[in-house]
Amino acid sequence: ASLHAPASRCAPPEDLSARVDAARASLTEIERLANEARYEEAYALAVEAEAVLGDDPALAEWLEEVSERVTVRSEPSGATVRAVVFRPDAVARGETPEPVTLGVTPLEGVRLSRAERLVTVEAPGYAPVERIASTGFIRMQRVWDLDPQLVLEVELTPADEVPEGMVWIPGASHTLISADAPAGAEADLAGFFIDRFEVTNAEYLEFIRASGYDDPDLAGLEDRTGLPGPRGWSGQRFPEGEARHPVSSVSWAEADAFCRWREGALPTVFEWERAARDVISARQEGFVLPWGIVRAGESTDLRANYGGSGTVAVDAYPFGISPFGAYAMAGNVREWTANPAGEGYIAMGGSWQDPPYIFSSIATPDPASASSTLGFRCVRREVGTEAQGGGPIN
Repeated sequence: ASLHAPASRCAPPEDLSARVDAARASLTEIERLANEARYEEAYALAVEAEAVLGDDPALAEWLEEVSERVTVRSEPSGATVRAVVFRPDAVARGETPEPVTLGVTPLEGVRLSRAERLVTVEAPGYAPVERIASTGFIRMQRVWDLDPQLVLEVELTPADEVPEGMVWIPGASHTLISADAPAGAEADLAGFFIDRFEVTNAEYLEFIRASGYDDPDLAGLEDRTGLPGPRGWSGQRFPEGEARHPVSSVSWAEADAFCRWREGALPTVFEWERAARDVISARQEGFVLPWGIVRAGESTDLRANYGGSGTVAVDAYPFGISPFGAYAMAGNVREWTANPAGEGYIAMGGSWQDPPYIFSSIATPDPASASSTLGFRCVRREVGTEAQGGGPIN
């Protein structure tokens, strides 16, 4: 695939002055397309006009509006960078666009059409890294001089050092951002791995078959037919066709036991929030979801499962990933964490039945709760690293 979509609106006439006139006339169409947020089309037309007009000031202004510069660096370098543009109409139709190869790292200041992109950085022998790339926050703050610059710095981890199905979260000092959190709640986090996806029904069935319910803490926790298992199951079977849906209707003790069985743990609320959202953006804008800033009235239907009728597959929303590549941290199911709070335990992210703004709120369901809106994911910490910030949050 080409980085620049073909366009014929500026097909050059034989006469040079006519070509210049046509290119200048195209500025009106570029402006119209830009004002309709049809940036790919506007950019393709602007590139054609640029070939004729060069550094024309009026054209340069519109190129700045409809394009962006993307830099991708990786450690080690030499990784292949691919990108898929978020096209809402195509996503709504269930179409998966083909990724475009942008090049090999380090990529410095590659000019692309203005868009939101799912970027994948991969190299042989290393776990691939996924990121959402967008200059939306930069543009809202108007902090660039000329071209909006987007810089992605990626540290690749050898594939054999990454637990299956997990992504790496670099350590940092993290202060809880949620408006429901007590002021100054902070923890110094070492780096950790977190599940890329919510724990699925199929994965939880493996736990049951491995005699996970022999754990004395799970005594008496039964499905609808009186067998050990989630409250919403029957005969130790999850609903047909929902193998890749998140397991739900499990209590805090069941979630905790599963993660221990997996040689992991439930995340602390600090770890969960660190993995889920852009801290810099969140401190400056009120409505921040894992993929970026959501403006008033903007739909999240193609990014997260909010306001729905039930759970969906854990990988259903690739354009809704967190800054570190974790899926569905917003919506689908609320996720249990390790932290007690009052008479309950903290659960984060909101669920399929909630509005999107619930993402940033802290819920504290009773640990015995087993709702169809409650699920979980696990973390795995480096050997010798203790959980930080796992105590009560009040």
